[in-house]
This record gives sequence, structure tokens and C-alpha cells, in this order.
Amino acid sequence: MEQKDIRQIKVGVFGGAFDPVHNEHVRLMETVIDRLGLETLVLLPSGNAPHKSTATPFAERLEMLRLATAHIREVVIDTAEEHVATPTYSSEMLPRLHRKYGDFVHVIGGDSMVAMPTWHNPHEVMRYPHVVVARGAENAAVFSVGEKSAALGQDSEAFRRDNQALLEAVRYAEETYHATIEVLPVCLSALSSTEIRLSYRIGKTPPREDVTAGQKALDRGQYYPMCNGVCYAVHDYIRRAGLYDEYARFVAEVPEHISPERWAHTQEVALMAMRLNRQLGLPEEKVITAALLHDCMKGAEHVYPAVPLDARQPNVLHAFNGAEEARYRYRVEDEDVINAVRYHTTGRAAMSDLERLIYLADYCEATRTFEGAKEVREAALNNFDEGFLMAVERTHDHVHQKGGDICPYGDECYRYYCHKA
Repeated sequence: MEQKDIRQIKVGVFGGAFDPVHNEHVRLMETVIDRLGLETLVLLPSGNAPHKSTATPFAERLEMLRLATAHIREVVIDTAEEHVATPTYSSEMLPRLHRKYGDFVHVIGGDSMVAMPTWHNPHEVMRYPHVVVARGAENAAVFSVGEKSAALGQDSEAFRRDNQALLEAVRYAEETYHATIEVLPVCLSALSSTEIRLSYRIGKTPPREDVTAGQKALDRGQYYPMCNGVCYAVHDYIRRAGLYDEYARFVAEVPEHISPERWAHTQEVALMAMRLNRQLGLPEEKVITAALLHDCMKGAEHVYPAVPLDARQPNVLHAFNGAEEARYRYRVEDEDVINAVRYHTTGRAAMSDLERLIYLADYCEATRTFEGAKEVREAALNNFDEGFLMAVERTHDHVHQKGGDICPYGDECYRYYCHKA
């Protein structure tokens, strides 16, 4: 294919799962259209992406995409992958799109550029001119790598330093695939469709005043970006269609039995557990279930007979009691999940990965402000095992400094993991 100068091409192609489409997707679309002078931006929602699992039906993702982009006249949504049951690859789709739309620039994210050598048939993918979007400074200019490299503005050095892997990937693609590439630094926040789905699953939705403002904006035909990362029209559709509500029973019942402050903490534990789980890869269902139920008996007066006598101390009882509540009220049958609830406060010797995950997420969730919480959080997000050991050691020291009755499970945990008598 004969390649034109990118600035002469008036059609762009931007694909993704869009599950759900969020505010930064829309900002990216608007920015690319404006900076490149595109007359058409073709959006290609994936059918069965080979690199990720998309459980939300295509029709639902398509409708959210339509709602979020209704105000962008340049957008065209292509449904070529709607009825494709097998994995589809960019190397197969791009030639079809070229036959349909003519010359176009393929818009991808910086992370996709870095991963390009792992894509199916990258030589075919890189035959087309590419605009690579990278998070950068608002005033940074479009640049290419190599002899044509242009100034990026006052934040250029920071941008280059922070995106070294991207710059190397672009250089590799230009040398290996003879690709035509421009990098478009855009000031975007780190919004994630994965975390937006999680927020809905755990009942962490926008405040009432945001919803009210969104409804008024929609009535006026305006796009309204909500504080949870999606526009109001998409939020409204998610609620009406019942998307991302796999844990609706927990979300409805658990808050009825604990304080609002404890429920807010529970949601933060679920968010932190899933962030930390990127290092462990445990099944999402186990992680979220254990997180949402870990404090389900905090402050409860009823005590299950199965709770052992040495676990009936004020700061420990709720965890062992909660394990029984998970089994009998919430019908949890997975013993690993039940044990994660049971030992999330004390720990124990030879914990499972799920037990360690909930223990650590409870200790360092984002709103924890006690001394040492921030240090443990930063360590854990970088290295799970290191963060876990820090949490065990600091919990042990705190309990012993405080005095009073010592739960034997906590001491067993400390001795087992920290190798101290």
C-alpha cells in the first residue's frame, strides 16, 4: 500500500471493546478529530477480541457507544465484527476497512504500540499509517521519532522520560516494519473500563446530585461527563439494562446490616483487592465476593455458635462471625472465600492467596490514613508479597504495643511469614 502523509488523510479508525465507552475515550476521539483535521472517525467495536475477554454483549456495547458519541458528527460506527464468533485480528480487519473507507490512519494507544510485536501478523497491521495516542502534556505537539523528531513543548523532557518504552517501540516499528507513525500526546486521565465496570458491580455509583445534573443535561441534548467516568446517557443505559450487576444481592443486602461508613470501606477494599489481584490473577468472582462480605457482621449482636472462643475478642469477632454469615445468609459454598472472610483481620499460618489478598486489601485500601498505611499501599501495588509482609509485621507490632488479649491466629501468621519467634 502506498502511504500518504498522515496530515493528508481525512479518515481515522479507532477500535476497542468499549465496555463501557468512557469519558476519556470520548475526549480522545474529539482530540484526534480536531488535531488531525479528520472528516470521519470510524469506530470499530470489537466482536471477540483475541487479547481480552468481553462478557458484555455486542449490542449493549454498541448502544452505549452510540449514546456517548451522538454529539460528534464525524463519528461513524462500523459493526463489521457484530456477528463474528471467532477471534478477529487487526491484521485481518484493517484491509477490509481500507477497501471500504479508502486511506485511513489507524489510531491506537501507547500501550498497544509497545505490545505491537506480540500482535498477530504485526507487519500487516503496520502497513497502514498510525497515530499513537500517549498520555502527555496538554501543550505537547505531535511528533515522530527519528530524524523528523519535533519539539514537544515545555514538558518535552518529562514526556520523553515517562514514555521511554513507547519511544523505543515506535523506533522499532519504523525500523522493522517501515511504518509511518506519529505520536499524539494528549492530557488524559488514567480512566479504565475495567475499574468502571467494577465500580458498578460493587454499587459504587455517582452521587445523587451528579445524576440529577446529568438528567437535566440529557434533557437539553447535552453530553454530561459524570464523576464516575462515563457520561450520563451511558450511566442511565447501564442502570436500565442491568449491566454489571452480577453482585446485586450483596450490594443490596450487606449495606442494610452495617454502617454507611463501613460499607464505603467495604467498597474500597473491593477496589483495592482487584487492583492488587492484577499481580495474582485470581478469579474475579472469588475476589469480589470475599471483599464485599469481609465486614458483613461488623457491629452485629448475633454470634454464631461455630465461632471459636479464642476468636471472640472485640476486634476479631466480626471476621469469624462474618465467615458463618457468608455461609448461611449469603449461601457461599467456596471454602476459600469463607476463609478469606474469616482470617482477613488476624491472618493465620499458610494462608491461601485469596486470604492474603483480602487481608492486605483491608489493611491498605485507598482511604486508610493510619500511620504506615500509605507506605504499605505503595509497596503492595508494586510488589504484592512485599506489601503483605509489611502489613503482617506492622499489624503484629501494633497489637502487641496496644496490649490486651492477643489472638493466637495473628501470632501464628507473624511467626509463619516473618520468621520471628
